[in-house]
Amino acid sequence: MRYVEDGRPLAAAAVTGLVTKILAIYRDDPTFFIWAVQENDECAGHAELKRRRGRTEYELIYFLERARWGRGLGGRVVDLIVKEAEAREIPFVIATVDGRNVASIAILKRRAFVRDDDLSAELACEAFHRSL
Repeated sequence: MRYVEDGRPLAAAAVTGLVTKILAIYRDDPTFFIWAVQENDECAGHAELKRRRGRTEYELIYFLERARWGRGLGGRVVDLIVKEAEAREIPFVIATVDGRNVASIAILKRRAFVRDDDLSAELACEAFHRSL
């Protein structure tokens, strides 16, 4: 959570509320996909692929437990989300990243995502896209 909101982990009650909300969206929205990220049979985070509200493009999102950072898991997660988007014939995927998160930016760039200046200005963060 270093680059999300104020950088502090959420309290247990907030996590429960967030997961409940996400699962309700997943249940009701056929354009929203969510996965648990596992490593060594342990929960390591979660990943999403969802259509941006009112838009045609999809956004990939992933969160990993801090202990899993720097070991290649983020890249593997992005690869799997892109593969899923391709299988669903989604033509265009975006990702938004805090500009200080150089590791995530590097992951995206290594996977042919390019910076989107227009989207970055619109969203006030670093935004990248990739045509599939």
